[in-house]
Amino acid sequence: MPLQETLAFLQAVADNAAAASGWAVATISSLVCMIALRISRKNEVIVDKVPRELRFAVNSGDPDAEARAEVLTTVARAIARDNWSALGEEIGKWEEDLRMTPSGKRFHEIAAEACLAPLEETLDRMERSELSALDPARLLVRGFEQRHRADPGNPALAAIAARASLILAENCHADFWPDHLRSAAWRRHAFHTLQAETILGRFDAVSYMSPLLAEAAWRLALGMPDGDRRIDAAFQDWIDLDPSNPAIYEAHMPLLLLEGVGSPEAVLEEAERAEARTADTLGRGGYALAMLPLLDDSEQVVRSLIDDERMAQAMEDLASHSATQAEVNWIAGRLLREVEDSRGMRADVYRRAFERVARQHLAEIFPHVWGRELAEVRAALAEVYAEAAKARVRSVRSLATARAT
Repeated sequence: MPLQETLAFLQAVADNAAAASGWAVATISSLVCMIALRISRKNEVIVDKVPRELRFAVNSGDPDAEARAEVLTTVARAIARDNWSALGEEIGKWEEDLRMTPSGKRFHEIAAEACLAPLEETLDRMERSELSALDPARLLVRGFEQRHRADPGNPALAAIAARASLILAENCHADFWPDHLRSAAWRRHAFHTLQAETILGRFDAVSYMSPLLAEAAWRLALGMPDGDRRIDAAFQDWIDLDPSNPAIYEAHMPLLLLEGVGSPEAVLEEAERAEARTADTLGRGGYALAMLPLLDDSEQVVRSLIDDERMAQAMEDLASHSATQAEVNWIAGRLLREVEDSRGMRADVYRRAFERVARQHLAEIFPHVWGRELAEVRAALAEVYAEAAKARVRSVRSLATARAT
């Protein structure tokens, strides 16, 4: 008799006997439990024979795809209906909640990028032979400004309009144009930068709790003559509004290596502030957020600013405090890459961190996040578990030797 039918039959007998005899219920119920337990133990033995790296659930797609589609659908519908005020309000809610994809990309950032994509594409296709080539882009920027003026109290629309002006200003930089057009290009650069400053001057990013406004102010500082004086305050406002956002550090930290903007000391100071800023939510993870943008720098002077032991511990803390398996996969993948790119003691530091993250925090595999084929990920994990098994054998042997003596 098949298993399910056997269990159903025994349970039916127990149910029928319940009215007549209490001992019959107890006896047959115990028999059902014994059979189920034996089957369960048999399955456990079978599972134990499967290599651990093959037991993980595998998600072969992009973990952010669904969330990104939600944002882009919302943006597309609002634009199709010409309902920009409603879109601005929705973006404002995303900013307030700091909604993000499984990998940590903020909804409000995706929305702003989607709104500005047509402008970016227009400028990318432009031939820089005459300034009149800017006219289609100027029309798009004018549209953003008009939508802002139609709803002047909407901070998201203001931030997007300012960003649009700044994007156009960047493309008017004199170095992008023939010599005979450079003076006129500079004037347009100044004009569009001033437009952005005028828009942002009506808003305080911190009062509105708007990371988009703070980002626009940071980007404005980059294009201003006194930007070196403005940039740090703009960054502090931006990161204070979204302390665990790695994209903010990716944008800002490399600037601190530029002469006249920052210094090695400034990098180290910012890393200390980053760790303190997120100590309650990420443990030591803030240090990793700040220093990750410098981890791939080929200059030894830059690489020497990173304390590898501290960096590895910080990345472990990011994994332990992570809300999603997508983030854990990214951290594991990044640690593995550092193991492969390093030598000697540095490689050992990151290898130990990788092994702990894999053993303690990894529950699902996203090859897309690792940037590797599934077979490569499994091979790396197989090494982790093989080494752990050897360590257990060594531990048992040491214990046996100690007892024998």
